[in-house]
Amino acid sequence: MNKLQNEGWQDDLRFALAYTRSRQARGYGPLRIEQELNMRGVAEEIVNEVINEQAYEWVETLVKLISKKFAGALANNFTERAKQFRFLQYRGFNSWQVKQYLKEFDL
Repeated sequence: MNKLQNEGWQDDLRFALAYTRSRQARGYGPLRIEQELNMRGVAEEIVNEVINEQAYEWVETLVKLISKKFAGALANNFTERAKQFRFLQYRGFNSWQVKQYLKEFDL
């Protein structure tokens, strides 16, 4: 395995970046992706670096997911909004990110 790394055939950073971009394009948030990378044995330092590098794109990912899943609008009643909130958390967005989005766009 070290031989592969030394020859440039295996690079955890490159894998983590590609994996993060792929999952982010599918609407997954930083918490979910971080957990998946950890499960795949990527070092914690690399995971943190990759997740933080994509920081400015997480809001954009959240907006795209809301547009796709909820037709760009969140529910008006509490029950439906709670259901949508849980869905966004399941996809890997933390409570703070979702609340910031809701506050910013007054939803």
